[in-house]
Amino acid sequence: VCRLDTELPVSTPTVDGGAVYVPGFDRTLYSLNASTCAVNWRFSGANAGFSANPIVTGGRVYVGSRDGSFYAITASNGALAWSYPTGGPIMQSAAYDNGVLYFASMDMYGYAINASTGTLVWRTPQKLPGEQYSTWWPVVHGNYLVWSGSSAYKFNSSPGALDASAEGVDYRAFFGVPTGS
Repeated sequence: VCRLDTELPVSTPTVDGGAVYVPGFDRTLYSLNASTCAVNWRFSGANAGFSANPIVTGGRVYVGSRDGSFYAITASNGALAWSYPTGGPIMQSAAYDNGVLYFASMDMYGYAINASTGTLVWRTPQKLPGEQYSTWWPVVHGNYLVWSGSSAYKFNSSPGALDASAEGVDYRAFFGVPTGS
């Protein structure tokens, strides 16, 4: 049984190989040895806490922060590889496909970021529907990226039904955006 005492709550961890990556509301991303629970390293370069669970691939740990930046941390030593700032907190987990990270920010835009360089591949051409982003999760399905969320549900409609009365919303910006293009 492992135990990690922190000053504030932690979010959902990610396990990769012999390491457990634990994002904390205390502005720290922890790397723990999965067998001994010893702390491998701490990354505390964010200006706010982490509530999203990390993605680990290609020797890096990727996670969005409540400070509005998306971070790439070197998995072996906890060094910052790059960060990408958005206009609002990043509260939910990202998706990864073919070298690209997909996530939404509370600035109401969806982002695609090159995982190697941290450069913007694209940003949704318009804001995601709703008054406040709360649960927009990107899901990669085949060659498509689907934004799954709850802030656009209609009252008294079946789950997943989008509010067709939202004027000026081009739903092609949120559904059917081919990945890798």
